[in-house]
Amino acid sequence: MKIVKKITVMLTLVVFTLTLVACGPKPDATVKNFFDAVKKADVNSMATYVKKDVKKDIFKFEDAEQEKLVKAILPKVSYEIVSSTVEGSNATVKAKVTSLDLPRIYSKIVADLMPSLFASALSNKADDAKAQLLQSFLNAINDPNATKTTTDVDIKLVKGDKGWLIEPTDDLLGALTGNLNKAFNGNGKSANTQVNPDSKLYNLNEEAKIGRASFTVTKFELSEGQDFDKPKEGYVFAIITVKKKNISNDTLSYGESDFKIQTDKGQILDTSISSIGKRLDSGKIAGGGEVEGTITFEVPKDSTSLTFMYYPESEALLKFKLK
Repeated sequence: MKIVKKITVMLTLVVFTLTLVACGPKPDATVKNFFDAVKKADVNSMATYVKKDVKKDIFKFEDAEQEKLVKAILPKVSYEIVSSTVEGSNATVKAKVTSLDLPRIYSKIVADLMPSLFASALSNKADDAKAQLLQSFLNAINDPNATKTTTDVDIKLVKGDKGWLIEPTDDLLGALTGNLNKAFNGNGKSANTQVNPDSKLYNLNEEAKIGRASFTVTKFELSEGQDFDKPKEGYVFAIITVKKKNISNDTLSYGESDFKIQTDKGQILDTSISSIGKRLDSGKIAGGGEVEGTITFEVPKDSTSLTFMYYPESEALLKFKLK
């Protein structure tokens, strides 16, 4: 899921962290100029139409892969302005934005490549698997018949001394990415919504509530693997069974990439691929529903303590003591 995170992080930076003044006497003109820059994958020009008090020079592509992905995605975006309303120094431009259906494209690629990714993981060829996944994703993005989706979005603008500026929102980010940010956001809330980390360390079978969801670790075991499904030398599989409940009336997303594990030496590790257990995988939960499945990590065999963490973005929101 690191490729997904690269895209989301990059586009979030574009929409949420840059600022310059916008040109154009009407809010429609700002929106048009913004999307014209999107179609050219000109992230610096995009930033000139977005309101945020952060210096321009902090913006950089994280790496060449990230730049390649973003510049492949953005030109596929098209838009239609439906209406525009102005109330004093605030405006709303309603638009229909058509973009690549990135969640569907990515999910299909992972499903199609699972056997070869699994084989690479078993043979300790993680770099090969990453390169294969990246290239397949780029190929799918550049396919003329790639699946697209259309999103209705209300684009909010504020008028400053030098013109109209777009207010950065998750809805706008979602429209540009086929709602990739929502599809892979574990708690189903917008990335802009503040959810404070819970300082309590929860135990097995103890329900932890946060935002519109609750989580319970129902089982934990260590395994040396089976047959050809084994961890690398000096490591064991930590297999955690977790249950997520939707305690709201909204539809929430879930995914294995929202979780990490921390060792006694402070290592924070991502999930691993294994055929053991019934994988949690990713998907959506209707209001009042729940889902349960296993998440697997490779951890050092000599770990004296392990902490399982709900870690949907940049910090752990929930922690569970495993050993």
